Amino acid sequence: MTTKEILRVNLFPNARCVASGSQPNQKADLASINWSSTNHFFSLVNEGDAGAFAFWLIPVTAGSAYVFRCGIIYGSGNPARGPIVEIRDGNANGVSLASIGDTKPSQSEQVLRFTAKSDQVALIFRGAKNEAGKTSVEVWNPQLELASTFDAAV
Repeated sequence: MTTKEILRVNLFPNARCVASGSQPNQKADLASINWSSTNHFFSLVNEGDAGAFAFWLIPVTAGSAYVFRCGIIYGSGNPARGPIVEIRDGNANGVSLASIGDTKPSQSEQVLRFTAKSDQVALIFRGAKNEAGKTSVEVWNPQLELASTFDAAV
């Protein structure tokens, strides 16, 4: 019997969700980010009523297909300040490549597929509006990888 080994590489900058790990490149209206390396999740806590916002710029290979998979807990009945999770081209034009809506998803596990247009993407997380001081979104087990390794492993 032969086995096929696949090397899966998680490109999310803080995949273990460690407080001392990579922080977002930009954040706004964010009181804090709570990290749990034990359970591999982070949560955004709103500072004001605009809705928390945080994103990481992640290097990728232009023209390659990718998958971002995570669990989302979005407890609010209020809409977010934009898509709860969005992947945008990292260039100045910032074209949206994939997203989930601005209201609570029907299931917690989310899988977003996209093809990189340039050498970086912006992975954006947004919280609920009108929820000052509350945890607006929790992201569990963030995994960004090449679609070829994701598809071969599942």
